[in-house]
Amino acid sequence: CNGACVFCSPESSSTLATEFKKLGLISQIPPSSWCDDPELLDRFITDLIQNPNLHYLHFLGGETIITPGFKKILSALVDADLAKNTTIGFTTNLNVWSDSIVELLKEFYQVNLGMSIETLTPVNDYVRYPSQHKVTQQLLDRWVAIGQEQGWLIQLRLTPTCLTVGDLSSVYEYAWKHNLSVESCNFIDRPEF
Repeated sequence: CNGACVFCSPESSSTLATEFKKLGLISQIPPSSWCDDPELLDRFITDLIQNPNLHYLHFLGGETIITPGFKKILSALVDADLAKNTTIGFTTNLNVWSDSIVELLKEFYQVNLGMSIETLTPVNDYVRYPSQHKVTQQLLDRWVAIGQEQGWLIQLRLTPTCLTVGDLSSVYEYAWKHNLSVESCNFIDRPEF
């Protein structure tokens, strides 16, 4: 992931892993993702395109848009004529944009788009470093416009903390204004998170 969220860990963020190693908090960088191995990625793609009953594929971990394997998998599914019957799910941290990814996503039957955001204030810049709330807002607006135009399932994803709870209403107000749902893991049943 290109982010270094204050509530994340080196296992989920290559940026944090590098910083933790420099600070001596970890002795080695966690292993790379399986999708960084060209042989494993090709084998996975081969298995996918040989499955005529593929209907849903959800991508987790890091910033999906900057993961080369994501684009390669999407392209392979489009080329194999499987996109028209397949739903793609993924989450973006609203720090990057890719026109080529968006064009590929438009080829799929449906897209379930999650957008991670904590606040629509400068607090977001701190907890989701290195985001910049003005850029985050622009990318959020852009994704919402495309998602609504394409009829995608779109939702805002929160990880509320004591640092953001005072500004959560900014996200809920945006969601209300744009008719979006808000999802949060561990918010009610695991408040220690």
